[in-house]
Amino acid sequence: MTASVIFVSAQNVDRQIEAIRKAYTEANAKIAAAEADPTSADLYMNELRVNSGRAAWPAVGIYNSTVRFFYEIRGEGPYPNSLFKINVRTERSARIETEELLFDAGEKLVFYFSDDGELRTRAYFADGRAIRFLKGTTNSALTSQAAKSELSS
Repeated sequence: MTASVIFVSAQNVDRQIEAIRKAYTEANAKIAAAEADPTSADLYMNELRVNSGRAAWPAVGIYNSTVRFFYEIRGEGPYPNSLFKINVRTERSARIETEELLFDAGEKLVFYFSDDGELRTRAYFADGRAIRFLKGTTNSALTSQAAKSELSS
């Protein structure tokens, strides 16, 4: 019988997270450039809108949600075929919630962010596994300790 041990050093995780942060910054810059001039960008976006008329929903009030899917062309195909980011914005009466999902070139999730107006969550992934999970009320309060207590409950 053989046993395998997986060891991930903190330095390696930090390097992976820095690479994810860089990819996130680059993705947002690419999206901003495409929004400024959509005809010159090599970025494609599909948008799904829920309750686009902003009618009041029973027991909720004003409700609408917009999901934006961003694609690139990778490989040989002539069509946008590589999902690299999803942005979600939901309004429930006076509350605004956002979520962002960032994918690598293989369309594997590498970063998740959510902000419900009270609590922010960040999760970093590598090889299909979470490598860091942070939760807090502000950016400076995001800690691994809060996430550990959340995961253990």
